[in-house]
Amino acid sequence: EGGVTVDPPPPAEAKAAASEGSALRPRLSGAKESRPDASLQLPSAPGAAVKASVAEWSAWSVKHEGLAFLMDMGNNGKQATSSGEPGSVGKLASALATPREWPDPEFHLPLEPSGRHLELRLFTTWGDLHYIGLSAVEVFDAHGKLVSLADRANKVTAEPHSVNSLPEYSNDPRVPSNLFDGVNCTSSDLHQWLAPYTPGGQHIVRVDLGEKGVTLGMLRFWNYNKSRIHAQRGVRSMEAWLDGKCIFQGEIAQAPGAVQDAPQCAESVLYTANEKAIVAIEAHDALYEQPAESNEADIAPHTLPACAPAIEVVPAAGIVDTGALAVPERPFTAAVVPAAPRAVPRGVKCSALLIEVLDTWGDMDFVGLTSVCVLDGTGKGIVLSMDDVVTDPRDLNTLMHHSGDDRTPDKLVDGVSITMDDRHMWLAPCADHNTIVCTIRLHVSSTPSLVSGITFWNYNKDAAGTLRGVGVVRVFADGQLIT
Repeated sequence: EGGVTVDPPPPAEAKAAASEGSALRPRLSGAKESRPDASLQLPSAPGAAVKASVAEWSAWSVKHEGLAFLMDMGNNGKQATSSGEPGSVGKLASALATPREWPDPEFHLPLEPSGRHLELRLFTTWGDLHYIGLSAVEVFDAHGKLVSLADRANKVTAEPHSVNSLPEYSNDPRVPSNLFDGVNCTSSDLHQWLAPYTPGGQHIVRVDLGEKGVTLGMLRFWNYNKSRIHAQRGVRSMEAWLDGKCIFQGEIAQAPGAVQDAPQCAESVLYTANEKAIVAIEAHDALYEQPAESNEADIAPHTLPACAPAIEVVPAAGIVDTGALAVPERPFTAAVVPAAPRAVPRGVKCSALLIEVLDTWGDMDFVGLTSVCVLDGTGKGIVLSMDDVVTDPRDLNTLMHHSGDDRTPDKLVDGVSITMDDRHMWLAPCADHNTIVCTIRLHVSSTPSLVSGITFWNYNKDAAGTLRGVGVVRVFADGQLIT
């Protein structure tokens, strides 16, 4: 009856390595809250882990079958079954283990290593059992200059090459050469690499740095950043080798699934102590500059037309029994390619929108959002007032013995979207319906107006609170189902 662990704690050897200055990052964990403890938490107040019932955890596990394999890996992954044998989680932990003691407690980053052949050995993801990916890799030399590759298609290879190595795919754009295309801070499929992942298998990216080789000043890794949920496909534990010598081992940060926060999650590994070189790296570093892209999906939601969302329609997956480890069958994945510009404005004419929330990301008691923005025919946000928003259930103040909670429907249109302050979010109890969790009605205008899209900012209080976010919706325009 312990709390649900969102991310497994590090094994004992990783903790020991962390104390020695290893590059490993602490792993976040959180617990699913039950309805009686839904009080508003101010940003300065410490979060409280609230125990989930066995029934709630079982239901959550069914909804999130793939991720559940990575959960509850305490006690070194030895999840006991009724027969006393390690369960599927324990087998998974064994399958994910590297073939030797790792990370090496004796390992130290070398100073200005030189070589031609860079090899990235990728061991685990941030939770996905089927795919592994990266957005970009940056290489700076010892003089602080960014290394560019003239023939990316031939100089950057991978094993497996990409999802195109699967029989179901042939022309997916997420290929290895994207790692060095110069577009780093992105969530677009056109500028990332994705390959099939097999727990315990071999996943390698190889880079030819040229005949003369390179003396390294810094490496930077941008993790797979398609969306919040697809960020679990990003690389977690890895090693970097240069001409047969290990120059990095450890974890790299999980991407946030959004462009705005991606620079803070880019993992930089410095190989020089030369102050002039460090100053030169800063001078040539375009970390916070994004190249202009006409078809990029990374768009400020209030300024440009809505693009196809980074959501994949995944068919129901069966279970493949591989003997030692049974994992869900690999789901299909699809690259979101922005459509060509159209002269005719897209959208529907309506005066009101109805959003039916059919499911959350795991919480069975509460559902929430940070913000909602309705886009007009030009892609600009339509200004809505608190009187234009009606939710059912309204908010937590409808619960018995609960009042004064700030997470009310008007917060959906208060203009504060990028935040972790739940005083700018809406939260409500899940309705007691079989299929509909809650409804959100938006009054757009008194007369039918063109609506081109809706932008959602999901519930973002903390890692555990994201389970309360909206997962599946149906949208109606003046009573007509549109998506």
